[in-house]
Amino acid sequence: MWVEWAMILSLVSTAVSVAVDLTVGLTRFVGATTTPTGTTVTLPSPWIFVLLFGVAGVFVFIELVLFRFAFHDQAGVDRRFSTPATLALLALIGILLVLVGAGLVIGGLYQAVHCAGAGNPLTRACLPVGLFFGGVALLLIGALVALVGFIGILIGIWRLGTRYDEVLFKVGAILLIIPFVNLVGAILILIGAHSSRRKIESPTGVPISPGAG
Repeated sequence: MWVEWAMILSLVSTAVSVAVDLTVGLTRFVGATTTPTGTTVTLPSPWIFVLLFGVAGVFVFIELVLFRFAFHDQAGVDRRFSTPATLALLALIGILLVLVGAGLVIGGLYQAVHCAGAGNPLTRACLPVGLFFGGVALLLIGALVALVGFIGILIGIWRLGTRYDEVLFKVGAILLIIPFVNLVGAILILIGAHSSRRKIESPTGVPISPGAG
């Protein structure tokens, strides 16, 4: 059940992300400036960034929580899911670091552009070095931690396919790695989760084991 909701949320978040991406070009930040090398820095309006990272971050965070619940429940009856449950928690920490880091980087960029003024060169004096590079460090560390956690989630999904003899889990886990095809992977996992939940239900409809689907 947890995996089903996670995949539904993944599909919804993908649709929302696409919609937000399409709006990025509609509104531009008026404080555009240039770097010392002459490169123009034109940033989308702040609300675009807030909407993009905020919505995407919330959806991803909830998805990871649902995967954590699913693998934790499965670990109670199958110890093979203990590691995926732990790594799902690691992915949660990584995503939080990424969101904080991204916020610091974006905040630093806007502060620098405001300081330089429209059309003026972007100098080191205007760039909050500590804020910016601190955000970059958190962003990189968080991305690495989240990547390890994501691998653990893929392993957990694969093991769901083995436990419930459902090949759609395994195919979906592989497709999740491939950009632009991961949407198909999410759909296959959703179908596999629904099928698995039906397999483990008794004739009276009472689930036999926790974490079904």
